[in-house]
Amino acid sequence: MKLGISSACLYPEVLEESIKRLCDSGVKNIEIFLNTFCECKKSFLQELKKMTDDAGVNILSLHPFTSGFETFLFFTNYPRRFNDAVDMYKRYCECANILGSGILVFHGAKRDFKISYEEYFEKYGRLVDACAENGIAISHENIPRCISCCPEFFENMRKYLPNAKSVLDVKQTIRAGYTVDEMINAMGSSIAHVHISDHNKSADCLAIGKGSLDVLSFLNKLRDIDFDGGVIIELYRENFNDFSELYDCYKYLQSIYLKSINYSTKIDSNK
Repeated sequence: MKLGISSACLYPEVLEESIKRLCDSGVKNIEIFLNTFCECKKSFLQELKKMTDDAGVNILSLHPFTSGFETFLFFTNYPRRFNDAVDMYKRYCECANILGSGILVFHGAKRDFKISYEEYFEKYGRLVDACAENGIAISHENIPRCISCCPEFFENMRKYLPNAKSVLDVKQTIRAGYTVDEMINAMGSSIAHVHISDHNKSADCLAIGKGSLDVLSFLNKLRDIDFDGGVIIELYRENFNDFSELYDCYKYLQSIYLKSINYSTKIDSNK
């Protein structure tokens, strides 16, 4: 697994300053959240890529700010807009390729939008194929305000689109009223990327180690399904006081991950 931090944690700090701060801290894997169209310019992305390459930092995933418009872009009955939207996301694939990222995060249609799973996955499957042709695995995140809020959605996605990938977000799972185990079981081997955070009975998003999430058990469950992708800390800015607290969260995750590796090694040696 590849542990890291999302630039979204530092929003609304401008993107290049967020990336520089992450690079200077020693974090080795990041997710980039694009906040506006000008950040998709090739010259700007090349500057970010040079910054991360010089620091030895891997960009695992790209999260576009147009997530909130995906109902309108992809799931209405206006074919011309759908085709334009696919072209738009192909350009995000180009951005991801410049940055060396293999994953594009997708939220999908709003929860109250009336569409069958069959129609939804027919449309989404066309986007999956278009991104794959451009070398990128677009990966569907579980979002409470979206149709993808529940385990049932991902169980159906695996039936309709066996090759489609998922992003497991811990805080969004809790916010939607499900357990992490329920969502892992539903997504299964489709999980390509993880957004991790902690929580307790009164708060659904906390710095790791500040809540009740059994992080070791969580990592071991991912290991049980042979997950080897990114485990990226994604908090809201109000969930930590300053950057040092965010970095401490990363170091804590690293320490638990080492315990997970040791546990797995012992299990394997006893087989």
